[in-house]
Amino acid sequence: MGIRQPDCVGALIRNGQNRVYLQRRSLLRRQLPGAWDIVGGHIEAHETPESALAREVSEETGWRLRRVEAVIADWEWTHNGHVQRELDYLIEVNGDLGSPRLEAGKHDQFCWVGYDNPEVVRSKYDAGNDVLWNIIRRAARIRLTSDVRLEPISSSSADVLYWLYKNGVATLDNRPVGENEMPLIAADLGRQWDTGRGYSWLAYWRKGKHPAIGYGELVRKATPGADQFVLHCAVLPDERRLDCAEAIVKAMLAFARNEVGADQVSAHVAPPNRWAMEIMSRAGMRYSGAVESGGRHVHAFSINLRDAPPSAISQAVVTTGIGQILAVPG
Repeated sequence: MGIRQPDCVGALIRNGQNRVYLQRRSLLRRQLPGAWDIVGGHIEAHETPESALAREVSEETGWRLRRVEAVIADWEWTHNGHVQRELDYLIEVNGDLGSPRLEAGKHDQFCWVGYDNPEVVRSKYDAGNDVLWNIIRRAARIRLTSDVRLEPISSSSADVLYWLYKNGVATLDNRPVGENEMPLIAADLGRQWDTGRGYSWLAYWRKGKHPAIGYGELVRKATPGADQFVLHCAVLPDERRLDCAEAIVKAMLAFARNEVGADQVSAHVAPPNRWAMEIMSRAGMRYSGAVESGGRHVHAFSINLRDAPPSAISQAVVTTGIGQILAVPG
């Protein structure tokens, strides 16, 4: 038996602040009355998933589908004994995002939720719908550059993380890691998002279907009187590694500044190498000298984000931070 064809589609629509659009189902609805939901619905007989997506966006909001970024969830749910396969897409739309045209009788309110408070509107009507809320949370944590998509690491990322580790990219725990340990590591990285202890992503090229090309991580460091982060970034050693690493580092700096609220980030390049030092220069971080860290000599870099020109941090998010760049030279 082949893979079940999709029955439904969902749209994860975000605004300029990376907040995800939700709409509340009317209390008169037979299925999930009063629950918050994403845009979407069933695929009709003559439709492809993408055409169904465009129709549902238009019917439920009045907006127009502009671009499909990626499928970020492929899952099944059951209603009245019938299994439904749903594909949920991260998309871009045209229209006035401040004034959706809610479908009369079906939805009565809308809101936008961010990575730090995706469940702020959740109520008793949303009980038992944890899978959907995990998808909403995932969409709110994705960050995009012009070329790279950063997807948040969670418990479902174990296989990709292990593949990066075996290819010499992920330097997890700075020690040998067994495949059986990876689910626990991935789950802990996901919990860091929930507790604010850290933020981590897998990196993919936005154009075409490619495997992961690297990862980035910001881990909060407990320091009296300061809110600091250790920054990790590593990518596959291909011909575009400089562009990829630059995009990841800039996106994380922007996240830390604009969404976490940092003023400065420092980074340690270890071991010293021209490849990683080039990334620091491209990201607008200035060399501040050689220092000893953990019994080894490293090159230290820093950036004052409040004074940095927009071109230095071109993505949308840093509190005072300390970083470490773990590079994979070609």
